[in-house]
Amino acid sequence: MIIVIGGDKGGTGKSHLATNLTVCLSQQGKRTGLVETDLNGSTKKWSKRREQAGLPPVALNEAYGDISAKITKMADVAEILIIDTAGYDSTEFRTALKVADIVIVPIDPLAQVEADSLQTVTKIVRDAQKINPRLAAHVLLYKCQPNTFSEQQELRDSLNSHDYWLKPMKSKVSFLRAFVRAMNQGMGVHELKSNVSGASQAKAQIELLLKELEL
Repeated sequence: MIIVIGGDKGGTGKSHLATNLTVCLSQQGKRTGLVETDLNGSTKKWSKRREQAGLPPVALNEAYGDISAKITKMADVAEILIIDTAGYDSTEFRTALKVADIVIVPIDPLAQVEADSLQTVTKIVRDAQKINPRLAAHVLLYKCQPNTFSEQQELRDSLNSHDYWLKPMKSKVSFLRAFVRAMNQGMGVHELKSNVSGASQAKAQIELLLKELEL
């Protein structure tokens, strides 16, 4: 299975999500691979910090340009392949969608510029689905802050208002320091000590997300 974490805006939390899904799935015993496709290299730098900390290795590969054939080959070896893409309309994002099973687009419901970017992302995904009809597309409310239920519901209602829009997941991910702390240490939140602020909530949210995806 190939899962693409993508979008048309930087800073939405794609790399945080990709690394945490990879760690959680790996801990569940699934053969999980992570693919860096962004020249900024956030995932690659995370992997380096992980190596320096002596943490269990993650199967990380890099792929650039038209990556469809390369990740298809990787998926023959990995049970689940997580593709971390750049924060813009990239060749890597578009070509990954041609062969992917799932695409997740993380969006901060308070960031209007991110919500606006969904127009471009939706067209890219809908075009990809004409070539790859099995591609399931989801919007994930990400970096959700306390007391923002109305903004979250407004975004959900907007996306559910027409079949054309990518549909929001029931799951959401909160704005928690645990995610930042884990990223800074080359970890997933599942590797943080239980007394770290927000760690338990972060773990539960990643697990609920994977459960919704039936993984």
